[in-house]
Amino acid sequence: DWGCVVGYKLQRRYPELVGQMAALDVGNDISGLTTKEKALIATYQAWLLAAHLIGGRLGDGMTTWFARFCHAPSLEPGGVDHAPDGRGFIPSARNWPYLRFWQEQWGSWRSG
Repeated sequence: DWGCVVGYKLQRRYPELVGQMAALDVGNDISGLTTKEKALIATYQAWLLAAHLIGGRLGDGMTTWFARFCHAPSLEPGGVDHAPDGRGFIPSARNWPYLRFWQEQWGSWRSG
C-alpha cells in the first residue's frame, strides 16, 4: 500500500535511476469513507506505527500478528515471509512508511 509513494519519492530524488514508471495509486482521499472505515484506517496505522517504534521481538510480534489477522499473502505458502514450520514473521522495521507519513503530516500541520 506504500509502493506508489516510495516510487514517486525515489523518482523525484534520483531521477537518473528511473527511466519509466507505471503506477496505480489509490490516493488518500478519505472524504467518501464512513466514520467506521476512517477509524479502521487510523487504528491499523497506529498499531503498525507503534510496532515500528517499539521494535525488537515485541514489535515484530505485533506486526506479524496483524498480518496474520489480515491474512497477509506474504505469510502464506510461496510468500516472502512464509516459513514451512509456521514461524514466518514480518519485521516491524517494514512499518517505517507509517512513521515517515505521519512525521510529514505533523510537519505540514505545524507549518501550515
